[in-house]
Amino acid sequence: MDSRTKTKAQPNPKSALVIVLALLLLALLIGALVKQFIGTLPLELISRIFGLILIAISVQFMVERLRQVFPGWT
Repeated sequence: MDSRTKTKAQPNPKSALVIVLALLLLALLIGALVKQFIGTLPLELISRIFGLILIAISVQFMVERLRQVFPGWT
């Protein structure tokens, strides 16, 4: 067989979905234990930090789209 005719194995999307769902289930199940272990204040801090990151990403998307709609706007 020629090396040019070999095809690479493609990852199975179903198995990736199962892995992601299993990790999500694990995270949800141990969430209460994590809250008891580290307390509510660090979780609130993490939540606010991720909120700020999400706001920054959304503002960046809005600015990029406005630049596409109004090319002269900087």
